[in-house]
Amino acid sequence: FLLFLLIFSIPTHGSFPVQGSFYSLNTETLSSYSQFDNQYILVETFATWCIPCLEEFYEISKINSLYANYMNFLSLSVSPSTDNFENVRSFILNSEKEYNYTLNWVVGLEQMGKQTFSNYFNISIIPSTYLITSNGELKAKWEGLVNASEIINFIDAEITFVSTLNDGFSINQNFTTAISILTFMIIISYILNPKLKKIKN
Repeated sequence: FLLFLLIFSIPTHGSFPVQGSFYSLNTETLSSYSQFDNQYILVETFATWCIPCLEEFYEISKINSLYANYMNFLSLSVSPSTDNFENVRSFILNSEKEYNYTLNWVVGLEQMGKQTFSNYFNISIIPSTYLITSNGELKAKWEGLVNASEIINFIDAEITFVSTLNDGFSINQNFTTAISILTFMIIISYILNPKLKKIKN
């Protein structure tokens, strides 16, 4: 019984589509994209020379206030040739000051190279926003400045974890399945037990 419970309660592992690392503004060190494996993530791409990206931060903050406990958020500078830690930090502070909110999610700077987020998704418009599932699938993308309500409406309609928001908690479906199987096996054992006793006698 414990073996069945263990097998079915182990979460399935996804894979972030882009392998490698980015420079994290939060830690000022390299961070791996693999930290987002098996989790939903909303990735916003920006550059410090992109004026509409200031407003995009504000729109993302509205989405983050609703789903911060259910998915990850990454704002990623995709202009490593012009952006660095200091001007990205200044850019974010200006955004927070102008729109009166606090950015509390991961912010990163792309590394130059072939395997980058912008190369993988062939980004040609900034800002662009990408919703990636826990299996590493690109669920949706929005090019250009997007209104928060557009993404929120999509998440509400298309993403299964939203059904748990009204209850205030999330249940691991694998664990629930394991409990169901365990209960079924206990019932079967109870039914068969008298017959086994008769055979033994």
